[in-house]
Amino acid sequence: MAGDRVLIVDEKEAILVVDEALVSKIDVQRGDMSRPEYLHTLIDSQLQNNDEAQIQGDYITRREFLQFTRKTGILMRSFLEFFLSCGLGLAEPPLNDCLEELDRQLRELAISQESASQEP
Repeated sequence: MAGDRVLIVDEKEAILVVDEALVSKIDVQRGDMSRPEYLHTLIDSQLQNNDEAQIQGDYITRREFLQFTRKTGILMRSFLEFFLSCGLGLAEPPLNDCLEELDRQLRELAISQESASQEP
């Protein structure tokens, strides 16, 4: 192996010394691209893949979080509406103040979820 030998030509360019076998592999795979273009493309794609893997690790994106909160709000509203409609259908006396407050809170939640989902 050639080792870690680099010849610095100037501030913007350097020469990397590699084994002849690696040069042959590069020449087979690069097609019409020049060696520097091919190496530049390989290095950029590898660095981009590493960055994406680190970002996607144990975390979710903002978009995924907003989608989750929106769907959770919709599910909660459906759940509450179902149980309220069942309770009201059984001829129980309605609790107007409580129901109005709950309805107001659910509407505010729905509005906040819609505005949050429209953000980028």
